[in-house]
Amino acid sequence: MSRATAGLSNQYIRMPNEADEIIRVQNGFYRICRFPRVVGYIDGTQIKMQSPGAQDGEVFRNRKSFFFINTQIVAGPDLKIFDIVARWPESTQD
Repeated sequence: MSRATAGLSNQYIRMPNEADEIIRVQNGFYRICRFPRVVGYIDGTQIKMQSPGAQDGEVFRNRKSFFFINTQIVAGPDLKIFDIVARWPESTQD
């Protein structure tokens, strides 16, 4: 299921890049909170997971002693997702 969903991401998840799209998003945020020129809001979290084991397993452990993957989402005023990032800890990105 996850792979099927991820396979559709390029079709549905993208940052606004046309001038009229950007203006529509900025106007949407301005109507909500009177904050000018905003093109997205960012939120992130750590998603718990089981230890991947192996040599680099400990780089996935955070300060609260659980294993995790960092995630970040950028969305628009209508809660439409513009970008998703799930990042492995730095030492495993060789």
